[in-house]
Amino acid sequence: MNLSNMRVILLAVVVAVTGACATMQPSGESITGCLNPGAVAGQYVLTDEKTKNTIMVTGTPELARHLTHRVTVTGSMTKAQDKELLNASWVQHLAVTCY
Repeated sequence: MNLSNMRVILLAVVVAVTGACATMQPSGESITGCLNPGAVAGQYVLTDEKTKNTIMVTGTPELARHLTHRVTVTGSMTKAQDKELLNASWVQHLAVTCY
């Protein structure tokens, strides 16, 4: 196999893998809104831009990089002390400012 054929095969593999990764969606509930610090370290508050409800968010350390940003957070929703709690597994940054 010559170098040109190897490059074509490598390019095809890269395109296939990139396409597969781009179509993978996180599972769970997704909420879009403004992420702010919570009352305790490692906890955050997400204000849902549709309902204006506030949801406590915990989970991935990546959350700290997105404080006061507009984000979509995906994860599993539970209840803690009669409040909604989203255990984040994925964060998508949308804008550096809220709304």
